[in-house]
Amino acid sequence: MKLHNTLLAALIITGIHANAQETRDTIRPAGNTKTEGARKKMMEDLKLTKQQAKQFKEVNAEFSPKLKALRNDSTLDKKQRRKQAMDLIQQRQEKLKTFLTPEQMDKMREMQKGQMQNRRNNKGEMNDDDTP
Repeated sequence: MKLHNTLLAALIITGIHANAQETRDTIRPAGNTKTEGARKKMMEDLKLTKQQAKQFKEVNAEFSPKLKALRNDSTLDKKQRRKQAMDLIQQRQEKLKTFLTPEQMDKMREMQKGQMQNRRNNKGEMNDDDTP
């Protein structure tokens, strides 16, 4: 009976861990509320004019589908996908420079660095939780 309960507990734990891993590996859909909330906060923090906000949204609307398609492109390896993503991000930055002030660009870069650091920290926390 003890062996039966031990095996049952092991199967349940393994199933839970596998399910958690599967959930964590799925890609969040573009346009999720967390991303949109961050984008809205960035627009507020940059103190964009109505015209700048409109242009900012247009640039994001142009590049978001391109980045999403790139993320879903299984024909590219990780290195190729990263290079193409960096190229798209650079193109986006160049478009943003046409209507953002240098101060706004600097502030946006600082905010992006903070967001990237938060993602790295959160990723590390998730990996720490995986250890038995």
